[in-house]
Amino acid sequence: QAEVLRASRVGDVVARGAPSSGRSTCALAAFEAENAAGRSAVILTPDRARADLLTPRAQALAPDAVRPCRTPASFAYQVVSTWRTQRRSPLGPVELVTGSAQDQAIARLIESVPAPWPDQIPAQMRAMPAFRAELRNLFARAGEAGMDGDALIAAGERFGQGQWVAAGHLLRELLDASVTGPERPGALRVDLSRIQALAADLVGSWERDGAAAGVSAPPPVPDVVVVDDLQDCTPSTITLLGA
Repeated sequence: QAEVLRASRVGDVVARGAPSSGRSTCALAAFEAENAAGRSAVILTPDRARADLLTPRAQALAPDAVRPCRTPASFAYQVVSTWRTQRRSPLGPVELVTGSAQDQAIARLIESVPAPWPDQIPAQMRAMPAFRAELRNLFARAGEAGMDGDALIAAGERFGQGQWVAAGHLLRELLDASVTGPERPGALRVDLSRIQALAADLVGSWERDGAAAGVSAPPPVPDVVVVDDLQDCTPSTITLLGA
């Protein structure tokens, strides 16, 4: 753990270890060291449950820190929200699309989009709530991998998965119907699985495009980001960290 702390002071470091080997303790120690040195830091965890578990310990180490532990999606939300609201002409809030809202949208698409469903997925099956749940899960995984409808169709054709091809037609219509660009006026509705990719794009272009867009705030990115249980994070989290 001491070696990890020394290495983290000069660059990026990945600490591998078995369960109960002290990885979370090491993450907290790195967080404490950075705060003691006067640098801002945040701990990211794959889900809300783990963030809630670490928050009291992190708060005890840095009493003045605000939300010291959060999920990557929460961190991404802050980035996108800052871009849209801290500017000369605020664009509006960011709204995360919930499962129920997405379920309704998918139900409408199943009925309206002439997708080439395989014979083993008849209309009766497509009308089931469990089928819509499977589609929501597929769309979420595609979003985390940065795939749009055309990419899902291409993957289905490449690997011989007809259901992916059909689902790709629905995903293409779903994304076309919901404009998710950061400059959209009014409320911006973003799927949870895609907000990290959107935030990564903004962080990467903030210095170049922020002033021209009228953004008055710097990117809300701390000096140091500590990630606990990185192996359970999604590919979109890796993209966000790379930005």
